[in-house]
Amino acid sequence: MCKQIFRSMQRIRKKAFVLACLLTFSFLDASLQKEVDQFLDKKAQDINCSVAIYSLEDNAYIYQKNLDKRFVPASTIKLFTSACANHNLGPDYKLSTELYLDGKMEQDRLVGDLYLLSSGDPTFSTKNLEELVCKLIDRNIYHIDGDFNVDQTCFDDIQMGPGWMWDEEPGFWNAPLTGFMLDHNCIEITRNCEDGTFSFVNPPLNAPFQIVKQSETITKCSFLEELGYTPTYWVNDKASVSEFIPMRNTIAITDKIIRRIFQKNHIGFTGVVAAKSLPKAKVVKVAMVNTELKKLYKPILQISDNLYSDALFKILGKFYTKNRGSFASGKRAMDDFLQNEIQLNLEELKIVDGSGLSRYNQLSSKHLIELLKWISKQENHSVVDFLQSYQIVDNRLKVTNQSGVVQAKTGSMTGVCCFCGFIESKHGKKYAFSILLNGYVKPLYIIRKEIQDQLCILIRELL
Repeated sequence: MCKQIFRSMQRIRKKAFVLACLLTFSFLDASLQKEVDQFLDKKAQDINCSVAIYSLEDNAYIYQKNLDKRFVPASTIKLFTSACANHNLGPDYKLSTELYLDGKMEQDRLVGDLYLLSSGDPTFSTKNLEELVCKLIDRNIYHIDGDFNVDQTCFDDIQMGPGWMWDEEPGFWNAPLTGFMLDHNCIEITRNCEDGTFSFVNPPLNAPFQIVKQSETITKCSFLEELGYTPTYWVNDKASVSEFIPMRNTIAITDKIIRRIFQKNHIGFTGVVAAKSLPKAKVVKVAMVNTELKKLYKPILQISDNLYSDALFKILGKFYTKNRGSFASGKRAMDDFLQNEIQLNLEELKIVDGSGLSRYNQLSSKHLIELLKWISKQENHSVVDFLQSYQIVDNRLKVTNQSGVVQAKTGSMTGVCCFCGFIESKHGKKYAFSILLNGYVKPLYIIRKEIQDQLCILIRELL
């Protein structure tokens, strides 16, 4: 009899505990719904917006507004690109840039050509190129009686993605995407305003500049003009200024750089530098430079590097189709990941590039939450480790290098401001969230400061 009473009491306590949890959750849900609705009605009444908050512990939405409505997601697309690459290629995947020789040796002279085989590594630099060239010295090669060829057939020849804005000038943030990339496909030039001199920072080339009109500090460089670049303008006379000029022709720049490297290392070379495929006949590998795939995730997810993201998208396409990487093949790889891994309906969304620059991309908060749920379940080498962390300081979200209460990816372009990731409550519970804002005309910094940041702070206060 006592045992029966004891068991009955245990069942009652369990039911009471469950009921208390449900009541607490319902109260939290109702309170959050009211406060967030009031905030959005006040701050975002004339903006297309979607907000979703999902409890990862309770596997339930605690807030949703326009959950299924599609928006232009901008750079939050990079979450999908990184997750897809990490899943399909694995964290140990390496991008190799390889140097081959095709010819015969006569003492210290190569009678034949050199070939640089690119894998589409967007991190490849002048320093890496010189490392490969120095391996020729290890083989006692000091003269090249042939050409230096670059095989960039890993990708197709399309440098711009579908749905990109035609009138946005190329810059560091959207440098041309080529099969062979060097120094982020940008030339960095700096002006020392103390003495008025100009110099190439990266790549470190010696090329003369000429001041055309001192009053407007317009510079003219014959080297750049030969490559099809217009003069660059500096208007700040009080401090040193750096300018990044996108490479329109990577091979033409490589020609200048490789000749400088050969000269510096006392290697004779009088041939031409050209884009040419590696022969199928037997060639000899001289050296290679490897980049771990995971080295790309931090620049993609924290700096929001578009060149890295779109290169990764084409790399995915090349891996998936076993053919040249392209935006079309990258989309095929992404669609397969979305449908078969994240279990999303392809008729409800569209992803056509890796960076989010395309206006054709269409996602809802539900799609983002589903991805975040999937990411949260990955135990090892998860892309969540590379998300930017934020702390709440003086009623603002501040980037931190420490563990933050928010780990998220931003996304913005004209009229678009998005923010999604993970937020931790004051009690240590984790939630996935998505904030999508489209169709505003105010400056981006105001939308971020007055809506995005304040909404995140409000949500954490209520959790």
